[in-house]
Amino acid sequence: MTRFLPYARLWSALLLAFALWAGCAPAGGTSEMGRPGAAADSSALGPSASWPDSLREPDPGARLRGMLIVTQSSGSAVAFLNPDSKRAFAYVRVGFSPRELTVSPDQSRIYVVNYDGGQYGAGTISVLSTSSRQEIDRLDFYPYGRFHGIACARSGIYLYVASETRRSVLEINLLSRLIERTFVLPHGTPHQVALDPSETRLYVTNADGPALFAVSLAGGGIQEARVGNGPEAVVVAPDGSSVWVANRDDGTVSVLDPYTLGSIAVLGSGRAPVRIAFSADAGRAYVVNAGEAAVAVFDARTRVRLGSIPVGNYPLGIALDPDGSRAWVASTRDDELSVIDLATNTVAERINVGPEPFALAWVVGGR
Repeated sequence: MTRFLPYARLWSALLLAFALWAGCAPAGGTSEMGRPGAAADSSALGPSASWPDSLREPDPGARLRGMLIVTQSSGSAVAFLNPDSKRAFAYVRVGFSPRELTVSPDQSRIYVVNYDGGQYGAGTISVLSTSSRQEIDRLDFYPYGRFHGIACARSGIYLYVASETRRSVLEINLLSRLIERTFVLPHGTPHQVALDPSETRLYVTNADGPALFAVSLAGGGIQEARVGNGPEAVVVAPDGSSVWVANRDDGTVSVLDPYTLGSIAVLGSGRAPVRIAFSADAGRAYVVNAGEAAVAVFDARTRVRLGSIPVGNYPLGIALDPDGSRAWVASTRDDELSVIDLATNTVAERINVGPEPFALAWVVGGR
């Protein structure tokens, strides 16, 4: 028996070494099916070193009245901007090809969908802290992936994410970090999503055809309505009276009844409408027309088109200042934001924000 002792000791030593390594490994980061895994390859870096000093500043901290968050699709990063100085103060590495994002109701977290990367390149979801300006978690839900539209419930517990693979919308429990329910579309590919004010229905556009789906979050049933070709953004009017869908290939906006999904109106917008935002008082709707580098302005109540504002090349994301003074539009091919003065409906300034800005979100305060 004694001749086997050295092997036993060696085996014990190897197990001890592994235990020590595991105990000292960094926590959090990339995960498989929402469970802790290897550390994420990101941290708050400050603005890109390639930016000139005139475009960056030290972190103002709690003095900020708000923060503008910008995903950089080809830069695999998220930039934090001071909306008053119009300078970047933080720059956070996330997953590959970050696209849409949403902010938790308590303004403490930012959720970013990364279209690529993760297991087998399926994509991930980055979780950022608005106070530390860091990525604090990265979720991987393979075999689901190719994530796009994203929405957060008012409770801050549930996240709804469109997964192009398996044509599903995922309901993710952020406490357990697991998929709680999966809603499979009858056909097509889920693209953008929006919750209705009662949070009993989730609206989903179809990337493959002229359809809008309404998912019942109570019973799981799915209702379907026909819209224009190439539906992109879906947004519920702030008063809940209508659902607006931007139809990229038709150059129109479909306005539907939120309950019956019956057509209320079809509005001519311009070439390739892709995103929609409402003013805080629900009086105006702003539609980003990517194909003509402009933002169309509508009276949201009468649905009359009031005009068009030229912006940068191939605009996508849009965010409105909560005080109603400005709109911010991401011009993906110019690597800049167009700042629109909403009193005059003109571009007051253009800001360089790094490679391929995609989506925008507003965070209240400096946390």
